[in-house]
Amino acid sequence: MLLPLILVGCVNTDLINDPFFLIGSLKIEVTSKSVFVNDSLKLAVQYLSPSGETISGGAVTWTSSNNNIALVTSSGYLKGIQKGQAQLIATSDNFEKDSLLVTVVDDSTAVSSVLITGNSTSLTLGQTQQLLAKAYNINGSEQLNITFNWVSSDNSVLSVNSNGLVEAISPGSAYITASTGSVSSQPFQITVNGNARTGMFQKNPSQDHVVSGAAILKENNDGTLALEFNSNFASSGGPDIRVYLSGSESISGNSFEVGSLKSTTGQQTYSLPASIKLNSYDYVLIHCVPFNITFGWAKLN
Repeated sequence: MLLPLILVGCVNTDLINDPFFLIGSLKIEVTSKSVFVNDSLKLAVQYLSPSGETISGGAVTWTSSNNNIALVTSSGYLKGIQKGQAQLIATSDNFEKDSLLVTVVDDSTAVSSVLITGNSTSLTLGQTQQLLAKAYNINGSEQLNITFNWVSSDNSVLSVNSNGLVEAISPGSAYITASTGSVSSQPFQITVNGNARTGMFQKNPSQDHVVSGAAILKENNDGTLALEFNSNFASSGGPDIRVYLSGSESISGNSFEVGSLKSTTGQQTYSLPASIKLNSYDYVLIHCVPFNITFGWAKLN
């Protein structure tokens, strides 16, 4: 009878002390995400069960991504050292960690936070979404006439232009951030859904003609395929320019003519017959028929 009792005790002890056995998550609670230089801000956490209920927890360890900007004291206070931004991370045994982007400012009128808003965190291939960014000072007042710099963490999944217009390029997830000066937003994550192959156009090195932008060969809901060029697509002009699918960087007897190029710039879509499958071809070509010149191609991943 003694052996089973010892075994049960060992299993329970291992689960409790195993750092990968999570019983809940942490949520950082602060009265503000900004602090003045030489001022302090009290830090606290809430311990949450998987269902979101408040539970008890153990000691919390605080770390800062940059102690020269924001320093966490042993008594659990955040102290502003110099203006800038830093990530605070709270950890505790058996709880999923939480992080918070904090800003240290030296002027009450300076931008202390940037907030991105969007209608959806999920897009389908080729779909676009307009994101909006707003800047606020430490008192919560919106700062007007601010110019933002928009960045995608992965341009092969999501592209974003200078106005915050996002376009879904290929399946996956990426983060969009907006910043002004040294103050950046929290990343805005967007997931792109769908089966597709994508490629970036490049010019034919033996020609002076230029082709750029992205090609997306995507699967529709009915199983058929569509070929899309994204909003950044651009091609040199010329007579009778056509779009082809091919197994290589040149036209051959096995290449498939998609149709005439609809426009030398901008987003455009071409429907494909059911006989064309996602892996039938590896290249999209832009070809001038009268002069038998390939301006450029996109190799599909």
